[in-house]
Amino acid sequence: MSQISDSMNSPPPHFIPDLRQGLTDLYDGISKWSKSQCVDPAPDSIATKERASFSRPDFLVSASAIVTLLLESSGEHVSAFVKTITEPVEPIACWTCVRSMLETSSLAAWLHDPTIDARTRVGRAFSLRFEGMEQQEKFAALLGQSELDAVRNSTARLVADADSLGYPIFVNPKNQRTALGQRQPNATTIIATVLDEEKKYRLLSAVAHGHFWAISQLSFRTVPNTSTQVNPGAVKVQAFEKAPSIMGIGFLGSAAFKALARPFWNHSHYFGWDSLRLEELFESVADKVSLSIPLRFWRS
Repeated sequence: MSQISDSMNSPPPHFIPDLRQGLTDLYDGISKWSKSQCVDPAPDSIATKERASFSRPDFLVSASAIVTLLLESSGEHVSAFVKTITEPVEPIACWTCVRSMLETSSLAAWLHDPTIDARTRVGRAFSLRFEGMEQQEKFAALLGQSELDAVRNSTARLVADADSLGYPIFVNPKNQRTALGQRQPNATTIIATVLDEEKKYRLLSAVAHGHFWAISQLSFRTVPNTSTQVNPGAVKVQAFEKAPSIMGIGFLGSAAFKALARPFWNHSHYFGWDSLRLEELFESVADKVSLSIPLRFWRS
């Protein structure tokens, strides 16, 4: 049987329909699982213990609120990805859609990593929020002074909160703040660390950034017997047409599966939710789409 993997060969004709159904089942199953759990973390969970022991539990709650939004974003993007590989297939948009998933999902998994302590978690949240406010400030500067002042005041309050808890404030040689809590890793680093998907992310980014080599090879094919010459100069040209690649879609499918599953896996362990039921869902869908064993991270 064909496997969703980097070395996928000769997938069967029903592969794409199976992938669409599998990812839909995964999305729906996770939604039902989430609704069946309590909104708050379980009494004996890592999250509850952290909130009871950390001096400012509100910052841990804020980190979880960020994760909730990121999880919603990942869910919508997997739904959108399924639509892009449904006839008429969108052979370019499917690549950029999964790229967005990798970014949001890795951040969610990074914030709710069950292996770190509360102080590290809050430090990560400070760094992510500060980076976001820097981008918000650039946008506000285009809107007007009042909007810019409002963002700067919010940033100042965030910096004061971090400073009161003893988190470092990083500055450059011009004494301008560059990071808060910790130096924020870039998206590529977080994706490589949390999802082990750096290779795929770089390829997806090449499509998103409009690099010709990536778009032409991943989303187009040459039209046979169309070589002709264009004058002046007698330049030979070859006609191209948009065409989805089954192997490419399989490549994307494995990334989409992990991007949706990994953050919810971390979330379930951090909140003390029913991880066994989630594991059963993952296994069921992984079997349906023939996900290769090395990609079943929940077994490790």
